[in-house]
Amino acid sequence: MRKKPKILHLITGLDIGGAERFLLNLLPELAKDFDVQIAYLKGKGTLVDAFQKRGICVTHIPMRAMVDPLCLVNLITFLNKEKPDILHMHLFRAELYGTIAGKITGVPVFVSSKHSENPYTRHPIIRFIEQQIASTVDITLCVSKTVHDYYTSLGFNPSSFRVIENTIPDRYNPISSKKKKSFVIGTVGRLVYAKGYDILLRALPLVVHKFPYVRCVLVGDGDKKESLTMLTKQLKVEEHVSFVGMQEDPLPFLQSFDVFVFPSRYEGFGLSLVEAMSQKKAIVASAISTTKWMLEDGVSGLLFDSEDVESLASQLIRLLQSTRLRQAIGKSARQHYLNDFSFDGLVRNYLSFYRAFMKRSDVP
Repeated sequence: MRKKPKILHLITGLDIGGAERFLLNLLPELAKDFDVQIAYLKGKGTLVDAFQKRGICVTHIPMRAMVDPLCLVNLITFLNKEKPDILHMHLFRAELYGTIAGKITGVPVFVSSKHSENPYTRHPIIRFIEQQIASTVDITLCVSKTVHDYYTSLGFNPSSFRVIENTIPDRYNPISSKKKKSFVIGTVGRLVYAKGYDILLRALPLVVHKFPYVRCVLVGDGDKKESLTMLTKQLKVEEHVSFVGMQEDPLPFLQSFDVFVFPSRYEGFGLSLVEAMSQKKAIVASAISTTKWMLEDGVSGLLFDSEDVESLASQLIRLLQSTRLRQAIGKSARQHYLNDFSFDGLVRNYLSFYRAFMKRSDVP
């Protein structure tokens, strides 16, 4: 029996984040046609069990510091043992170590994925390293046109970049709406500066003034949790805010939201935004380049001026005042997801992509 071609995904960490959740959904589908494995370098490995339960072999190659010769030696040993036909790398550290180790071991095909507009790429040294990686790999995939345009604007060769837009499987399950005393607005993502959750919290007092029983739920964890918690106390809205921590599956929380808020300062691709669209949620999002092509303002979502607290509060109040508007926005968002963010289409794109590169590189 002919062996399946082997694809090894190498990622910096396997804790809960957009890139990690994306791979958790994608790899089991690819495993129907390929021998798919994943390896990670650092972190707690929160999602290891989830990958294994879906039949994906996971290997930890510990990285203890940014410069870790032992990690590189162990990665080289691992690649020599596994002999992948394609090495697909995600996030900067995995790209750096994977490119070096893959070249030494003679991996036939290199693929790199850019999942966000990494602000560190603007630093000349980081940009130089990333450009060397991009010139070494066979192709760099971008999860959105926004990410593609960001890197090409920094001088990366556009001919070596390709866009395959992210999405998530459709898990829509209509929940009967019951009369509630309070509204729930919420968001899902890492508690980091880029996500703009401080903007959401600063808008909350204006919303609470109109809707005293409103609740705000933040699903996620990150280095800004302590400062965000302090901010709720300073704003005297701590009784309205719930930090529920990182969730392997945030869907039950998302389904309870009346309004999903996406206040990011910058974003390569809004995976949680797509999930909210799939769940027929009314959406308020910052008007950044990513959301401007993902949403039609006033139709599938309401956009607010990025960083503008009053603009965000105004859009939230507008939605909470009108059941009809929330339902209309949610219905349009759901239809937009079905039309433009098909998960089956994403899987087909990746299968075709890998097969084309294997054929070009004479991989059996």
